[in-house]
Formats: sequence, structure tokens, C-alpha cells
Amino acid sequence: MKRFLANWLPLLVIALLASMSLWLRLSTEEGVVRPSQGDGPDAIVENLRITRLTEDGSKHHMLVAKRLEHFQKDDVSELTKPVFTREDENGSSLRANAERGRLSKNRDEMFFYGNVVMTRSAGKSEPEMRIQTEYLHVLTDKDIARSDKLVRISEGPSVLTGIGMEYEHKIKHLALHSQVKGSYAKRKR
Repeated sequence: MKRFLANWLPLLVIALLASMSLWLRLSTEEGVVRPSQGDGPDAIVENLRITRLTEDGSKHHMLVAKRLEHFQKDDVSELTKPVFTREDENGSSLRANAERGRLSKNRDEMFFYGNVVMTRSAGKSEPEMRIQTEYLHVLTDKDIARSDKLVRISEGPSVLTGIGMEYEHKIKHLALHSQVKGSYAKRKR
């Protein structure tokens, strides 16, 4: 009997340890929700606030959104109520907001959809400029905003409309591509 017990005791201990390991693994996985490998988001962030800094540590731009959903399949992020803000050294700012947005894979492009409003703050010698459209593509590293949709641009009492535009914020250059109409009001000095 002693010999029988001596031969089988190590096997009984191993079997007991294996069954306890299996039980522990199953009991801890019960409440775990695995990320979807399908079309659903793999990460969700509520009340997002991202600040991108320059090499010297100063603020380049900020992105705020009510909700971000990241999709691993194509490595893009969908945004709800996004607000993009870019402030210059001279104190002027550029702000774009929309109903929905998308952040590119490299995070250097933002796409705004639905009731898009982009505003350039008033400067020392220029009034506030407001651009309204249904779609806006912002290249954050180049400070360029583009649209291929109908845009309405107002600066003080002057108003322009057209199809498609490109705005270079660094040099304050605005180009409308087609079907341009407008009314210009002379500035008061």
C-alpha cells in the first residue's frame, strides 16, 4: 500500500493543481468583456480632450469631443461633437466644430461632417471670419482647411458663397473654387 501511494501521490497532486488552475481561470474570466474583432469599436472615450504640443512644448492645437470611438480594423477614430482649436503666437485662433468627425490613422488629418462651423478670431486689423459648410478636411500639421462642398463665408458684413474652398491659416489665404457669389461691404476705418 505504501508503494502504491508513493507512486500515485505525485500524479494526484498534479491533477489537483491542474483542476484548481482551470477553475481559477474560468472564475476570473466570467466578467471580462473582450474587445470586438468585428466592425465594432475596440475603444471608447467619453469627454475627450487632446492637446498636441510643438517640439518646444508650446500648445499647437487642441481637440475636444463628446465621444471618441476607435476602430482597430482601419485604425481610425470616429468623433461625436468634435471641436478643434488652433491658437497662434499672436493670439488669434482658429476653431472648427461639427456634429461628427473622423481622426485619421496618423492623427494629422481631421474630417468634420454635418453643420460644420469654422471661425477665425478677429485680429487687430481684421474682423472675425466665419465659414459654414457640411464638410471640412483639416490638415493639422500644415494649418490648411479644405472643403469640396458649398461654403458660406462671412467676415464682418461681407458674405461669400461658393463650391469648394481652401484656407491656409498661416498666411491667411482663402480660395474659393467655383460658383462664387458675394456681397462686399467696405470696412470702416
